Amino acid sequence: MATNNFKAFGIGAGANVISQADYETLAALMAGFQSGKASSAQINKALRQSSTMAHVLAQFIADSACVDVLDNGTPAAILANLKAGLLSAGTGRLIGIKVFSTAGTFIYTRRPGAKKARVYVTAAGGSGTRRSSTTVPPGGGGGAGGTAIKLMTLTQDTYSVVVGARALGGSPGRSSSFGTGTECAATGGGYASGGAGGAPGVGSADDLNLSGGYGSDAADSSQSGNGSGDGGASYWCGGRKAGTGTGTGQSDYCALGSGGGGNQAANTAGQNMGAPGIVYIGEYS
Repeated sequence: MATNNFKAFGIGAGANVISQADYETLAALMAGFQSGKASSAQINKALRQSSTMAHVLAQFIADSACVDVLDNGTPAAILANLKAGLLSAGTGRLIGIKVFSTAGTFIYTRRPGAKKARVYVTAAGGSGTRRSSTTVPPGGGGGAGGTAIKLMTLTQDTYSVVVGARALGGSPGRSSSFGTGTECAATGGGYASGGAGGAPGVGSADDLNLSGGYGSDAADSSQSGNGSGDGGASYWCGGRKAGTGTGTGQSDYCALGSGGGGNQAANTAGQNMGAPGIVYIGEYS
């Protein structure tokens, strides 16, 4: 919980303050206290009213902007946080987006005012396979990674993010996750086996779980032309195109989480990798 240094003064039971009726008729309300002896009860009443409002305003900043409000002589910081708090006061408003689309493990830090997040987690796609000889079918396409979607209440300032790496030849895609790994996660797409396309990965969350697309099977080995299978489509769109020659033989233009394409060529052709995963976070006030 954010810290509020601004405290209300004289609010205890039986505090030494004058009544509200007496305060409203006090001559000092207009002219201020003059030289001489002033009543402590009158001064305490003025201090209580001003300090209470300062405390309430500071608590609003702390609650709405999720920041400490400190009595450290920096009014500019308090003003900036007040503006941030006012902007985030409209509950449910989208206030930011963070995207992790490079394979690896990261730390997500929520922005000030973010109370909820809609998280999209997609795992990496599986690899396609090449044709092992001229007497077998061309390679099949890899399956796409699954996707999990969840609306979460942010109870921590930071969360772990894992973005699955794309698979090497003959390997499934790596899983992706947000948080503990069980709150919102997805498994990677399966790799192709010979001419058979890879199976899709699946999402795992409380709200919505989606499967990726299956990798396409290869055509029969007797078919001429490009008979290898395309990679499966992920939540974010289509997979890698099947290859027809040596090397990878396919375009890198494909959606994150999609499967790798198969290859028509034999022996020297590479086994095409799937695409890495993605974690997309929409932050809401």
